[in-house]
Amino acid sequence: MPMKSDWEPPYPAFSAAFDDQVDQVVMAYYGLIRDTSAPAITKDFMIHLGLRGNDAPTVVNRAVNSNGHASVEDVFVLYWTDPASYRRWESERSHWWLSDDRLHEGVGYWREVFAPPMDHLETLISSHEPIGLAEAMTEVRGPIREHAYWGAVRDRIPASALNPLESSLATLPEPRPPIHSKGQRLRITPHENLCIIRSGQNWSDCGPEERRIYASDLAPVLREGMEFLRTHPLESGCLSCRLMDQLQTDGSKTDKTFATALFLSLRHLEEWAEHHPTHLAIFKTFHDFVRKRNFAPELKLWHEVAVLPANSVTCEYINCPPMTGLLPYYQAEIW
Repeated sequence: MPMKSDWEPPYPAFSAAFDDQVDQVVMAYYGLIRDTSAPAITKDFMIHLGLRGNDAPTVVNRAVNSNGHASVEDVFVLYWTDPASYRRWESERSHWWLSDDRLHEGVGYWREVFAPPMDHLETLISSHEPIGLAEAMTEVRGPIREHAYWGAVRDRIPASALNPLESSLATLPEPRPPIHSKGQRLRITPHENLCIIRSGQNWSDCGPEERRIYASDLAPVLREGMEFLRTHPLESGCLSCRLMDQLQTDGSKTDKTFATALFLSLRHLEEWAEHHPTHLAIFKTFHDFVRKRNFAPELKLWHEVAVLPANSVTCEYINCPPMTGLLPYYQAEIW
């Protein structure tokens, strides 16, 4: 529902403002999948990605996703505010990415690259210390009023004023028979208006009491909600959900986590957030936490949401297990 005319948010929040010249951004996820028993080759992966120099990403975030399974995903989330710069960067690495060596290394590689127009995305940050796309901002906007009510995400996406941003798929398709990309490359073209959310938690500055409350109250309901999304795609409309530990670029641990989820549409994200018990538990626990901290917690939360035109998404999987990313839901093209 839209914001009420007299709405006053219960706590402050901010959004990122970008240079007027920025009309499109690139959010590029590059992942490496390896067995937990296999030696880490992440350093080599980083070298080939080339995270410094000409046309390097404006923002580099590193993470690891294990989910307690037999494999580990090393993930780099890279951002550009100039799509042309990304295309040059990608072109310089195409020889390595396309080499037949990638098919025989005993690991999987994937990339999911999203290039939304600026009017198809929004950011929300609880402090002036952003993570993700907001690290590339020129200034913080706010405090803003468009938050802490159902429908606020849509209100913060400029294109939604004229466009319902509905999915070109009415319902999530049944998962396809498992397709393992071992020894081959698979490419997927998603449908119109796929929705991505990256949502993070940063307890670096929390004192002992806040850390205790976060670990005992907030973190468990967050994990439960993300596990529901990961394991109930047909019920939630969520095609992929990765809950990850954020790392320093050198691989050392941080007090930060984030989840990246891909939904069939913005409406599916909204419906899960407003109605499903797993998100309502997250919402209630967070608001109870904020009240306990006199509406000024040290915990920092943030998210970014984008609705994606079909021609703004590239998903490629090399040597990956069959449930990786979007592989279960689309007809894959061998390339």
